[in-house]
Amino acid sequence: MQLSPSLFALDLPQRILVILLFLSMCASKACASGTPGMQTKSLDGTWRVSRLPLEAERLAGLDLLNKGQAKTIEAAVPGEIHLDLMRSGEMENPSVSSNSRKDRWPERYSWWYRTSMRPPDGFLTQEKQELVFDGLIYYAQVFLNGKLIGSSKNGLVPIRFDVTGMLKGGDNDLVVRLTSGYEFINEVDPDLSKQKLYAGRENFPARQNLRTPPYQSGWDWNDTMPNIGIWRSVRLEGHSKAALNHVHLDTVIYAGKASLQGQVSIENLNAWRRTPCELKLELSRPNGPPITVTQSLFLMIGTNHVRCRIDIPDPKQWWPNGMGDQPLYKLTASLISDGAKTDEIRQTIGLRTIQLDESQRSVGANFRFLVNGKEVFCKGGNWAPADQFPPRMTKERYQHFVDAAKAAHFTMLRVNGVGYYENDDFYEACDRAGILLWQEFAYSCATYDDSSTEFMAGARKEAEAFVKRIANHPSLALWCGCNECLWMYAGDKNPAPTEAIGMKIYNSLLPSVLHELDPIRPYIPGSPCGGTDEINSQTAGDVHWWYQVFMSGDPIKKMDPTLLDTCLGRFVSEYGIIGPPPLASMREYLKPEEMNPESLAWQIHTNSYEGDHRGFTESAARHHFLGDVPLSVEQFVLYGGLYQAMMQEQMMEAGRFRKHDPLNSCDGTLMWSYNDCWGEIGWSIIDHYGRLKPSYYAVKRACAPVKVIVRQRNGELVTRVVNDTLESHSVEVTYGWYRVDGSAREVRTLKRRISPNSMIEIAHAANSGHDPKTWVYAAMMKGEGIEDQSIWKLATYRELAIPSSHLKVEVRGDSLIVTSETFSAGVHVPEESGIELSDSYFELLPGVPHSVKILKATLGGSISLEAAVPIR
Repeated sequence: MQLSPSLFALDLPQRILVILLFLSMCASKACASGTPGMQTKSLDGTWRVSRLPLEAERLAGLDLLNKGQAKTIEAAVPGEIHLDLMRSGEMENPSVSSNSRKDRWPERYSWWYRTSMRPPDGFLTQEKQELVFDGLIYYAQVFLNGKLIGSSKNGLVPIRFDVTGMLKGGDNDLVVRLTSGYEFINEVDPDLSKQKLYAGRENFPARQNLRTPPYQSGWDWNDTMPNIGIWRSVRLEGHSKAALNHVHLDTVIYAGKASLQGQVSIENLNAWRRTPCELKLELSRPNGPPITVTQSLFLMIGTNHVRCRIDIPDPKQWWPNGMGDQPLYKLTASLISDGAKTDEIRQTIGLRTIQLDESQRSVGANFRFLVNGKEVFCKGGNWAPADQFPPRMTKERYQHFVDAAKAAHFTMLRVNGVGYYENDDFYEACDRAGILLWQEFAYSCATYDDSSTEFMAGARKEAEAFVKRIANHPSLALWCGCNECLWMYAGDKNPAPTEAIGMKIYNSLLPSVLHELDPIRPYIPGSPCGGTDEINSQTAGDVHWWYQVFMSGDPIKKMDPTLLDTCLGRFVSEYGIIGPPPLASMREYLKPEEMNPESLAWQIHTNSYEGDHRGFTESAARHHFLGDVPLSVEQFVLYGGLYQAMMQEQMMEAGRFRKHDPLNSCDGTLMWSYNDCWGEIGWSIIDHYGRLKPSYYAVKRACAPVKVIVRQRNGELVTRVVNDTLESHSVEVTYGWYRVDGSAREVRTLKRRISPNSMIEIAHAANSGHDPKTWVYAAMMKGEGIEDQSIWKLATYRELAIPSSHLKVEVRGDSLIVTSETFSAGVHVPEESGIELSDSYFELLPGVPHSVKILKATLGGSISLEAAVPIR
């Protein structure tokens, strides 16, 4: 087809009309041969990576690479350079021993990843051809067939490169240059040998200037360890005619009926003409045949927003853990044009509504989550990044951690802003488990330059990419702008706009993104974010309850569990106490010669709050359990772990005790932290290796859906029962005094029926009149499927006058029935036994049996238990 020379005799408007007609005819001819369907090709696998000087970059660096003289090894994609160096034998694991202090040398180089790829058949005819990296960390330059096609300085979210017209048939050369980014802040592999042990642990310039996971710049719980690599998947994507930008449908429930309502954003890939296509929404159901809704569309030029609705007969609602089931629906949105599928997005849907009730009270305000109109007491913890090197996380590891949270009766995890944006495997596991997620954007404990146009543009792209990826998940309950960035401006003076660096991100940018992409879900600008009295308020919003006890600097306060009842926060979203991991875990990250508190490796793998107050956990173990005696490593692990367990259990119970309290109600209690990024003596209740600390079992007991709790109030011991389920329960409660030697008890028994989602007060007793060293006060509760107890001690464990006794263990089917003649505490199976029980490190009242499920037993072996108290 040719244009006639007479075209130039026409006037300008006529010429333009003829040219447009010509282009339309060309397009029609191309379409006649058929519209290619969407195409995707994974580029994951084994690449090659070469090290070059840090200053080698751009085309000059590529020329140097092409000379073939650089040291080159195999690289896994997805992966990370430290992991590649470990596989090649050039580096030991940075997460063990004292290696983290000597394994930062990759920052001194630029790392050049290379592979050869072939586009799939037909790909070069696609109207839009993209090279997609789901994660590049940190400073990336990308070369295709010898040309620099783009760069990136965001290690948190995907980046897309339009490579339309750049690919060729056959082999294509793809090169990615990566560095840590620390060269931009003059912090490349600094010499920390002459500084105090923890002085250089955190790198604040990196945290605020580089868009990488904040924790990789170091924290009190891990060393600085910048990651470098193609840490998530890579692929080619090809589309023609039209592509899906975003699918967002919200649950609407009214009068027992449910529907999904929202919009689908579609990009017309033709910049100069409209495109006909069909939008197909198919919803697979857990209780019936799929539902299909189709719309015929005539797309306008540019982005089209299409309103959609799916009515769902016999809807099955999604509920948080312990409040009901988690039926999941699968949504497939697809575009069809000229008989070919041009794009497809799949999502997991749960039918549920979510609200955050912040209505005012006589003092302050509520901070209460409602799911399907029912209030949820949010019990659980803060999710920390689970590995120093995220590519080591697997679907199985995520599942293990989430399963353990479900088994511990958690209803919420706060995905703290210290980490990275987790893999889909994590969110899908929480959907299945009924774990609500408080999701923070990756801004934490730093100021961020919101005066920079470049920074703010990148922040918007980051937020848009992340929100689009996870907004469909039913587990997602709340968006939060940052972790503790607002708290940095706490005080009497309202900071001026020039002083409040970063506020535009949390107060303007993120709300505008969410208004567009996820408008119904609640959002708060930061955590803590309180009331009219202060940002970290105990009367409204959420509170980080640290300096009153746990970070008070006063060791006497930190050892006193009775002070935990002074917390009056409406929603306690952070608190914590440090404790050691199991011995088996310590042996994974310490060499035999390092298994002592004086070794450098031991100290590096000790939280800096503990390290700066050397020996505190040991002192607490002596105070509560052992007295002034030397501790072996084994005793430190056992009794240090029991100290952490005691404080964690008491704090969770103190919060739950205030459910529906008429004066100071509490709607949630989340400890820091649930898990760890490496092996350490630290905050977590389940360690980096997935092993359960004594504190895990303590928190699990404290989170029981129907729980009896004894607390001290105004000189009295008060017993309450809380019910977090949506069913009523008939219970029998026995409460009173028990002599620790088993010789006497003074108790009463009563029966009560507790309504759904409620609290009732059972009894009051004077906390005097009994010798604290020979008596404990306790309440026991039984009901259908319910066995629970709460024990209040007026003396430390070591002060209790407990005669020696032995445990009686009886196996009944898949359960153990454990009894003791005297009061016993820290009852557990030996760590090396390989036996797993549903409860461990528990307390026994004299003569009162305790039933425990056997989860894993050794073949043909007997089961024996040990008590940490009384001390032998």
